[in-house]
Amino acid sequence: MRYRYLEKENILSFGKYPLVSLLDAREKCDEAKRLLIAGINPSTKRREEKIAAITEARTTLGLIAEEHVRRMEERKAGAATVTKTKWLLEDLVSPLVKRPIKEITPAEILQLLQKFEKSGRRETARRLRGACAA
Repeated sequence: MRYRYLEKENILSFGKYPLVSLLDAREKCDEAKRLLIAGINPSTKRREEKIAAITEARTTLGLIAEEHVRRMEERKAGAATVTKTKWLLEDLVSPLVKRPIKEITPAEILQLLQKFEKSGRRETARRLRGACAA
């Protein structure tokens, strides 16, 4: 699709023909035209959405846990507190560490907590709940 935005000519592609049907391409073209009417550059909007999707996919529980522990260290939290939090977040939640944070459901956290509770480690489950909430 050729279009002009701020007196500059731009081209926007929606994909190759066999992979993107003509109907889908027309719908995407109509959406791009709606954005232009609203004063938004469709190319810029698409780029921002792509960056947001990449950022969202890279936001895993493991990375957030590391950042939380690092912030605790920066705030000069006690060494024992930092060590215990690190142990809780890194070792005990290991099945969920590599998953994007938005994909983790409360039911999965509950199942993990119940596993510790059933093994008789109620205090560990309570602390793990607090660490996950933080």
